[in-house]
Amino acid sequence: NAETRTASVACLVAPGAGGLHLDLIKAGADEIFSRPFPPEKLLTWLQANAAALKGAASNATVAVAIAIDGAGLTFAEKDGWIEDKLEVSVRAIDSNATLRGNEHFDLNIRMRAESRPILIQTGFRVISKIDVPPGKYTLHIGVREAGSGNLGTIFSDLEVPDFATLPLAMSGLVLTS
Repeated sequence: NAETRTASVACLVAPGAGGLHLDLIKAGADEIFSRPFPPEKLLTWLQANAAALKGAASNATVAVAIAIDGAGLTFAEKDGWIEDKLEVSVRAIDSNATLRGNEHFDLNIRMRAESRPILIQTGFRVISKIDVPPGKYTLHIGVREAGSGNLGTIFSDLEVPDFATLPLAMSGLVLTS
């Protein structure tokens, strides 16, 4: 909508998943995936890479490296320190629209004000991991910055091999600084 500068977003809920969807909304975890938001609230740069790694028993561990533009973070200054909070959510949803893995956490950032130029230049990286059984997934990765309410989401497809039954298998490769 050009007048309100908002984008309309529809949320499709699979049959039988209504209760889970309502629980997520009540917890606030679903907001960044299903509610309309103004374009100026988008994080200017959000990038993620994911790889399946051999995990415990029959499950695999999906490692997710998330990179966030440091210039988009809004810090509050307090006693020579700058502070902000990021809310990070990573979900793995299978082809039946079933939530198979989920991690949601708050990340408090506190650093000296003189370090901000380095953060702006290099960005901020977060590592997350979830355990899922073998299969095809859509990863929903969301980040909300508490200072300004800016947010970003990424949807990425990932196939997790069955490391336990393959005679020879190679996991994905994850490199970050």
